[in-house]
Amino acid sequence: MLTALYANTNYDGEENHAKREQALEGIEERFTKAVRNLYRSEAQIKAEAEEENLEKDPFFKPMYKNLRDKGILEGKPKNEFEIDQE
Repeated sequence: MLTALYANTNYDGEENHAKREQALEGIEERFTKAVRNLYRSEAQIKAEAEEENLEKDPFFKPMYKNLRDKGILEGKPKNEFEIDQE
């Protein structure tokens, strides 16, 4: 894929250079996710996908942010005194 993007002369111009960079970043991101998924359990992958969906959903985003900030999502809830101290 990388060789094909660099070999394609359509991406050599100024106006298409950003598209090539965008495609390369997309390939790198997908590769990183694939390698990470190889070494994770199915439960971890499912949990990460659910968190990603909650974080992107405008309805659940404030609730997700609140839970993450309080440490509840990591399984280490802070007590109210610690939250007030911050």
